[in-house]
Parts: sequence; C-alpha cells; structure tokens
Amino acid sequence: MKKVLILSLVLLLSLYIVNAQENNESSNLSDVTNETVLIEPTNVSITNFTLLKIIPNEMNIGDTQLNLQIENTGNTDVSDVSALITGKGVSTYNIEPIDILHPGERGYILLWISTKQAGNISLNIKIKDKIFTKEITVINPNAQSGEGIDLEKLNLLNNELTNLTKLYDQYNADYKKKKDVGYDVSGISFTDVKNYIRNAQVYSTKKDVINLEANTVLIQSELEDIKSNLDSVVIPQKSIKDDIKNNLPLISGVLGTLVTFFAVWEILKKKKESLNKSIKKLDKQKKKFLK
Repeated sequence: MKKVLILSLVLLLSLYIVNAQENNESSNLSDVTNETVLIEPTNVSITNFTLLKIIPNEMNIGDTQLNLQIENTGNTDVSDVSALITGKGVSTYNIEPIDILHPGERGYILLWISTKQAGNISLNIKIKDKIFTKEITVINPNAQSGEGIDLEKLNLLNNELTNLTKLYDQYNADYKKKKDVGYDVSGISFTDVKNYIRNAQVYSTKKDVINLEANTVLIQSELEDIKSNLDSVVIPQKSIKDDIKNNLPLISGVLGTLVTFFAVWEILKKKKESLNKSIKKLDKQKKKFLK
C-alpha cells in the first residue's frame, strides 16, 4: 500500500515538473527569439504591392462600381490601402479601402467611378506612393442600336450567378463541417463574397449587365480562393505534452483523491494495529490476574 501511495505522489510531482519545464522552455525560447531579432535580424523587411487588374475595364457612360485588385508582393503587412484616380472626364467617390493585406494576399479596393464621355480613357491610379496606369473603355449606350441591353448576356450572367450562389452554399456547409470536427479554418472568411453576391443580385434586378458581370467575376475569384483554402486546412496536431497540460487539472484531481484515499487507509490501518495491540495487552493482563 505504501508503494502505491509513493508512486501516486511521484507521478503527481512529475506532472507538475513537466508543466513547469514546458513553461520555462517557452519563456526561454521567447527570450532567445526576441534577442535574435534585436541583435542579429535574419530577414529584411520588404513592403511592396501591385495593382493586378481593374474590374470592369469596359463600362457605360455614367456611374459604375469599379474594383481594383491589389496583391501584397512584399513580406510585411500593408494597411489602409486606398486609391486616388484621375482621368479625362472621370471622377470617383464612395471609396472603400482595404484595411490590411498580409504578405501574398489579394484584396479589392471598391469605389464608384463616374464617366462623362465615351472612348478609351487612360486612368492614373495612385495607391500610397505608387502610380499605376490602366485603360478603360467607356461606351455611350444611346449610340448603340436597339434598347442598349444585351439580353442574351444578361441571361447567361444570371445563370452563372445562380451556379455561383449554389457553390457558395456548398463551400459554406463544408466550412461548418470542417470547423465542427476540429479543422483550423480561422483564415477563411465569407464576408466579401457574400457582399459581392448581394451586389450582383441588385444589378441583375436592374438589368445592369456591366456591373453584374463585374461582381460575377469577383464572386468567382473569391470562391476559388475559399475552395483552395478549404482543401488545404488541417487538424492541428497535439503532442503528449499538450494532452497532459490540457488535462492536468483532471489528472491532478484524480491523483489527489488517490493520495487522500491511501493516506486515510494508512491511518485506519495504523489505528487497527494499535487497537489489536491494546486488546492483546488486556488479554495478557487478564490471564495474569486470573492466575
């Protein structure tokens, strides 16, 4: 019984030592890492980005939602990415910047552009300290024959929007299933694609083919990124130390209960032995008295 008691105490003490060592190792690693960064940096910080494309690049005279796709090509975060656009007969308003772009990420600056004349127009797009030049084609719908609405294209875009919406529902369901079973899906967001779908539905109702097409392209791009991320997520692996650390309170409670049980057992055992000795002593005295 004493061996079991000693073994329980040793096991409980070992668990606390393992946990303390793990915390010390983490603290020491943090100190070493900080020291390395301060004294001898191994990486050079590069802040860079590029304008990949503008959507749409063809529009009617008037107001159109314009989307600027930006990619962070450096190794540091780029925050508050906005744009200033100038061009002949062009003005912009309601600019929605990108809050932050991590290295390798892509995002969209959303804004409204107002055009007053038809033709090929060169845009100067200033983003932070960089200037990009892109060309757009502005069409005068009144100069076109017929009603100016391409009904065939509108129907094709509506069908595509329906299919993309089904894909959105499918990926969202897949996302929830993987999250429930423990996959790390913290880097996946459906916020942007949900907004693009809502915008596309509005433009579909208005029979605005150009803006409907622009948002359809955005939806497709976002869903491709989400699918790629869903395919690459994994369940975080836990080490034995992690399991011990996570269950340390439970293990400690069980071992504590065992230690208490064996301690009480030893006390009762000693009392029983003492009682037996007393009874034997009384028996001897009684026999001696009777003689």
